Amino acid sequence: MASHFVLAAALVDLGRVAEAREAVRVGLDLNPTFTIARYRASPSSDNPSYLAGLACILDAYGKAGAPDGSAIQVFRSDQSTTSSKP
Repeated sequence: MASHFVLAAALVDLGRVAEAREAVRVGLDLNPTFTIARYRASPSSDNPSYLAGLACILDAYGKAGAPDGSAIQVFRSDQSTTSSKP
């Protein structure tokens, strides 16, 4: 669910990165296809202020460990993040 990723961004802003990573892990358990690239590709507005805020949120998603979509990534509750490139 998106709410776990929003929580992760807020936790990053508070400096609570370990908790943010846990929120991302739960979010990915619920939505394993989530990537920052997909989220970035479908903004809700073209308003410059909205886009500036979105950029900050997407940066926080990355700091929390959300997959960026540039590599095949697996992030499940039973293992840590692993990446493999073809």
